Amino acid sequence: IVRLVFRVKVTGRESIPLKGPLFVVASHRSFLDPLFAACGVKRYLNYVTTHQMFRGRLSSFLFSRIGCIPRKRYARDAACVRSIYQVIRECGAVVMFPEGERSWTGAMGPLKEEVIRLLLRFPDVPILPLRIQGNYNVWPRWRSRPAAGRIKVEVLPAFTHDRNETAASLSEKLRLLIEPNDPGFFKTNCVSTRGIEKILYRCPACMEFV
Repeated sequence: IVRLVFRVKVTGRESIPLKGPLFVVASHRSFLDPLFAACGVKRYLNYVTTHQMFRGRLSSFLFSRIGCIPRKRYARDAACVRSIYQVIRECGAVVMFPEGERSWTGAMGPLKEEVIRLLLRFPDVPILPLRIQGNYNVWPRWRSRPAAGRIKVEVLPAFTHDRNETAASLSEKLRLLIEPNDPGFFKTNCVSTRGIEKILYRCPACMEFV
């Protein structure tokens, strides 16, 4: 469905480890990022997502069936960590967005220290970086619905970090790998900017105050 609606181009798929435990790491600029990750990585993926997605009975059923792992925000969540450990022990793949939440402006936020510490606990598990571009343009956080657009998913070579790696060095390495280098917001009509008043005081297309 995603490929029908969006023009998704994937490069570097030959570097994906097809077997064994795996962490998939990407920036988070759109609600559709998990689906774009699935287009790039041809494996069954488990996604770490906010527990708010599991509030309703129907949504809880749906998200649990597609491999989502709920995580409480702004609090330690031992159940989430145990679920991740279980997936890794079973040689599964876990998708993590280390910023912890979607970007409002398209720029990457700081990587969460708890995510980096978790990755450091598994020095033998490969980390597969994804650089997803165009995702902010099709559905930024401040817009109520998505729009058509082009998506590029760059699958970068997987790597394992050294056992003596520090949290700061691993964080910087991941940021350099997954940070998009697209121009971010480039739509030029007022319809596409509807909702941006949540972060700006006037429309960047027509320059009218909102």
